[in-house]
Amino acid sequence: MGSQQSACCSDNGDEAIKENVIVQAIMESESSQGGVMVANGGSAKTEEAPEPSVSEQLAGFWTRKKDQKRLGNIVDDEILWESNFKEKRSRLSWIDDGNGSKLQMILGGATYVGQVSFEAGTAFITWEDGDSWVRQVPAS
Repeated sequence: MGSQQSACCSDNGDEAIKENVIVQAIMESESSQGGVMVANGGSAKTEEAPEPSVSEQLAGFWTRKKDQKRLGNIVDDEILWESNFKEKRSRLSWIDDGNGSKLQMILGGATYVGQVSFEAGTAFITWEDGDSWVRQVPAS
């Protein structure tokens, strides 16, 4: 920058510019830490970023890992089961486990918990009952 002084630091008395630069620096710092800054009457506070929905992270067709049997399609926080299953749909939701990788599914009145993982861009769900699912990537 040499001898030029930035607009935020000049002695022109424009406090609004200085305050805007400070708030922007705080926002950049907070967003790199996963928070969201919310302006509140001239002050700023940090709120946690909304948790991505199940469908945002896991949308698509899923198969059973051991035999590649088609299971269903995850859409809007539900799995829509293939027609050969008794159930039509099951609700999916995240479990707060501290790292956002556990999933809960309600199926036929029972609750199932699965661990979500990603390997080489492919999503997997390993259920506590031992079943393992893999998301199918559409052919390009």
